[in-house]
Order: sequence, then C-alpha cells, then structure tokens
Amino acid sequence: MRGQSVRLGGVSKSFGAKDVLDHLDLEVAAGEFLTLLGPSGCGKSTLLRLIAGLEEPSTGRIAIGERRVDDLPAKARSLAMVFQSYALYPHMSVFDNIAMPLVMRRMSFAQRFPVLGRAVPGSGSLRADIRRAVERTADILEIGHLLPRLPGALSGGQRQRVALGRALVAEPSVFLMDEPLSNLDVQLRMQMRTELAELHRRLGITFIYVTHDQTEAMTMSGQVAVMMDGALLQIGRPAEVYHQPKDLRVARFVGQYPINILPGDIDAEGRLSGPGITPFGRFSTRGPVTVGLRPEDVEVVNADAGTHAARVLHAEDHGGDVLYNLQLEDAPDIQLRARVDAKERRAQGAPAERLHLRFPAVALHIFGPDGQRLNVHSKQAPQLRSVGGTV
Repeated sequence: MRGQSVRLGGVSKSFGAKDVLDHLDLEVAAGEFLTLLGPSGCGKSTLLRLIAGLEEPSTGRIAIGERRVDDLPAKARSLAMVFQSYALYPHMSVFDNIAMPLVMRRMSFAQRFPVLGRAVPGSGSLRADIRRAVERTADILEIGHLLPRLPGALSGGQRQRVALGRALVAEPSVFLMDEPLSNLDVQLRMQMRTELAELHRRLGITFIYVTHDQTEAMTMSGQVAVMMDGALLQIGRPAEVYHQPKDLRVARFVGQYPINILPGDIDAEGRLSGPGITPFGRFSTRGPVTVGLRPEDVEVVNADAGTHAARVLHAEDHGGDVLYNLQLEDAPDIQLRARVDAKERRAQGAPAERLHLRFPAVALHIFGPDGQRLNVHSKQAPQLRSVGGTV
C-alpha cells in the first residue's frame, strides 16, 4: 500500500444560503497523517466528504496524486472511509464484512451467488485472491481469529478493527476517518490511538482524520489543521499548534486545560504591560491586546519583588498534577489557572490560601485586536517561546 498526496484549491461548499466552507486551500503530503481538528459544526466532516466524493464542492478543485477528482465518483478515487458508526452487516461474518468491498468491486453479479457463482468461469481463483487479501488485512489488524464470528459477538474495539479492515482491504492510497473512536470508552480509545498511529507507520498510507478531540489530534498526527467556522485557521505540527498558536481562537481551543486570557496594553514605546506582567518588548502594534498564558507556564514560587499574590479559589487534584483556580489580588476581576506537578503542591485549596505567581515573558502569547499573533521585534527583549527554542 502506498499513499498519495491530496490537494484542495479554493474549495467552498454551500447548502442553500448557508456557507459551510469558504475557499479552503489544503495540501496533504503523500503518506502524511493529518488531522482536521475543530468544534462540532466547523465544517471538518463536510470537508472530508468532499474529498471522499460523497459531496460536490460549490467551487474549487480537489486532486489525489496527480489526478484531479472533482468530477469522479467516490468509487473511482482510490480511497476508503471509516465513519463514527461501524456500519457492519450483522448477519454476515467478520470475514464477509471485510471482503464485501472486494466482492462488490471484482466479482460479477453471477459470481456473487454462494453456490451457483462457483460454476462461473474464473470465480474460484477470484475467491482465492479475495480470501488471501482478507486474511492479510486481518493479520495486520490482529483479528484473524475473529473472521468466523458475527459482529454481535464482538466488543466495541473489535468491531472498530473490523470496520478498519473493511476499509483497508482494497488497499486505498488515501484513508479517511470521521471520528472513528468516539463510540469507545476512555481506555479503549487510548489503545486504539496507539494502534492507529502504528498502523499508519507500517502502511505508509495517507491518513486524513477528523475529530473534535484534541488529545487524538495531538498524539497521533504528523500535522494538525485547526478549523473553525468553515475556515482553516492554522496547519502545523502538533507542538507548533500548541506552543505557537497563530490565532486567539486556536489558543483557546487547543490544550488539555483552557489557556489563561489576560488583558494587555502596548504603550507608545511598544512595551507590553498588564496584570501580573512586567513591562517588556518592542512591538509594532499600539493599544489594547490580548495575552494568553497556559496553566503549566504559570510559575508558583516563593514571594519576592517580581511575583504577584493570588488567592486560591479551588484546587483540582488530577493525580499526577494539581490545577489551581486562582484570583489575582491586585486585579480581583481576573481569574486564572495554574498547573503544577502533584509533588510540588503548594496549597490544599482552601479559599483563604495564598500563592505567589510569576508570568515568564517567554511563555506569553500576545494577540492583536484582530486575534492574530504578535511577535516581539526587539532582539534585546525577552523572546517569546517557539517550538524547540526561541523565535
């Protein structure tokens, strides 16, 4: 199996007067694992259906490999799709469920009959080829022992593997997945994330995966494309999207714990200041801005001249870490979160408890009035954090 690239240029989709996708440009490299990440209703599933050929774009072009596929039916696009629902045939064995795409594609109507079809010339060798393909796919997914069973006798995870097998057996060059793990419990989702990432590594097929679960996106993908309101806001490696969000909406959406949002202001000299922020920098923008700070970047320290006092509103013990919900004493209308390792717990969570905080300049994310990321221009100023170093 070999993957092919997928390219979209100026793709839009409208349903009546409602615009769902707005002139999207996207390129997925051959063999890449790209996740379309966004909240419900942002258009990610519609985009996947356009690539699959289940919907037609209102404008734009779609290419798989070197071939434009806008006007090709789904069956001619050399791809396979797995949905949130397993959609297995309950009366058919696992073997027959996996074999179905090959049976429908390769066998004539007469050859499909269980008994009479065997008398049709060539059906014997064709059935043998299909059996080998099904067994090979089952071995890849480690479900060979399940082939005689009916879907009703399988667990949720096993049914999901059968659905994957049915998609993989035809050896597609592009594999599309629309929230395939959402029906599984937490432990099984964790297991399947690992298995899907390993499956991609071994097969080299192009994976395009849709989810609203950022944990799935960040742990499996080579590239993440964040979508909102029918637009692509940012495409990049998971660490890049997390540590260098280009848009305030991306910063708010991505992260296990919500990012802290603080008001800021850039003065006439280009220096940023705000609650808890020591003035710094040389920005080209002037006036009010929005400052983001992730909970793990809030430093809980001993009191000194550079710290800011905060009252504990609540402490959430997550086992390995503690999430403090805090209120700044010098700005009571501002509440924020600080995450620390459980071994470094500083407070039990009583409302009267007090902590001292520091907001490192390198960890701040600054966004202009339009929600777009701003960067420091002075080389002497504290440098804002980037992936693997400084910017």
